[in-house]
Amino acid sequence: MTTAKQNHHQHIAKLLEHLGTWRGFLTRNRMFTVVTALIMSWLGISWVVLLFESLNPSAQIQTYPQALWWGIVTFMTVGYGDLTPITPAGRIAAGFLMFAGVLAIGIISAKISAYFLRQVLLEGRGSVDQSKTKNHFIICGWKEDMPDLLRHILRVNKALKSSEIVILANELLPLRFF
Repeated sequence: MTTAKQNHHQHIAKLLEHLGTWRGFLTRNRMFTVVTALIMSWLGISWVVLLFESLNPSAQIQTYPQALWWGIVTFMTVGYGDLTPITPAGRIAAGFLMFAGVLAIGIISAKISAYFLRQVLLEGRGSVDQSKTKNHFIICGWKEDMPDLLRHILRVNKALKSSEIVILANELLPLRFF
C-alpha cells in the first residue's frame, strides 16, 4: 500500500474513533442531545426561512435577527403574528419549526411530569433513609423451613442480632424460636 493510502486510512480511522467518542457522549447525555437538536432546529430553520423570504421584497422577514425572533416565537408555540413567512417554501420550513416546537414542549412537559411522579411514588413507598440501612439482613418471602434458615443465618453471622433481620412476606406468621 502506498504512503498516501496509508495516511488516508489513518485519517479515516481517527475520524471514526472521534465519531465513536462523540456518539458515546450523546448516548450518555440524552437531554443534552435533545436540547442541542432543538436549538439547532431553531437556528437552522430560521436561517432557511430567511433564505426563502429574503428573495421576496415584500416579505416581512428580511434579516437574520428578524428570522430568529420569528423562529423563537413560532418554536415556543406563541405565534404573535408580527412576522410571518409569505413564500410557500418559507411556510413549509415554518411547519417543520412548529413541529419541533410542539415536540420540545412535549419533551419538557414529560420530563417535569416524570420528576414529580417519581417524587410522589417515593413518598408513597416511604423511601428509606440510606444511612439507617446498615447492619441489616433482609429476607424477601417466606417458606416452611424459614425458622431453620434463620437459625443458620444467626449461627454463621455471629455479629448479627435477631433484631437486625427483616423479613418481607405476604403472610403474618409468628416466629417463636427466638
